[in-house]
Amino acid sequence: MPQAARTSTTKPSAKRQRAAPVAVSANASIDPVVERGRFLRDLWDAHDAVESEAFAARRNDDPSLGIQRDEQAHQILDWKDLVEAEISFLVANSLRGALIQLALMQDAMNDLNARIENSDCDSAREVAIKIGRLLRSASDAVHDAMGEDQYAEVSGIVSTYASVGDDHPNFLLDMPAWMDKGSDRRCKRDLAKVEVAA
Repeated sequence: MPQAARTSTTKPSAKRQRAAPVAVSANASIDPVVERGRFLRDLWDAHDAVESEAFAARRNDDPSLGIQRDEQAHQILDWKDLVEAEISFLVANSLRGALIQLALMQDAMNDLNARIENSDCDSAREVAIKIGRLLRSASDAVHDAMGEDQYAEVSGIVSTYASVGDDHPNFLLDMPAWMDKGSDRRCKRDLAKVEVAA
């Protein structure tokens, strides 16, 4: 049984010492974000298993067990939400941990964007889309820097929340071709004007 937290009688210092910056290393062996990320992946697996049992119970005409499993699945999701929140407070010290947090950020942005779409917040939606582009770019850069061996260690949880290392629709890749096409059209229009004037 956990003991009650001890109340400190020491007054906090007026100036708190700033924590030393944590170096982000591609080879850091212990990262609290990675550890909690593994547990988060376990929670998702447990949720999938319990949902499967709930479905099987209803199919086998055992509504009581189905209701029980549904409630347990709901509690696991609540637990999952708490671990996601916990990870947001942790400081990653490896590329694997950073990528997990970026994946959770992408998922949170998708959730935020969905909520914005259901309201009249065009300006906020533009900001959400902008942040989403930045997150995808940063996530892909971290993924590429890690290499496939390190990514394999966290791919299970990362891919649950975000699309990383995949081709994303990006109109900027088409810009050079559009510029050339627009330039050709402008030159033809200018030439046609000259011919008409002549």
